[in-house]
Amino acid sequence: QLWDTCFSSNCQWFVVSTYTHWVLGVFSAGWTDVFVTSVYKHDRRNPTVLELLLFWVISAMGCEGGWVPPQFGSDVPSQLLCATVADMPVDDTKYLTIARYE
Repeated sequence: QLWDTCFSSNCQWFVVSTYTHWVLGVFSAGWTDVFVTSVYKHDRRNPTVLELLLFWVISAMGCEGGWVPPQFGSDVPSQLLCATVADMPVDDTKYLTIARYE
């Protein structure tokens, strides 16, 4: 449903939340790859969830100082997803995961 909603709205940047946990992501230009952050807890500090959301909005708008995702392609490591949301660990790291839908 996430891909369908983003694709039909032509919006590659997204946020998924349960209000206690947050994940930020962006689809590739071809809609076949996706970058997602690790899961952030609602009480996260430095940066807070609000700061993360504001940064994600300026990134999606292409504003100066925002995050620019790397070009998707064979040189970017990928991970095939075969898990549900319930399988996602709550992790406070700052790493991004790349998923490729094939």
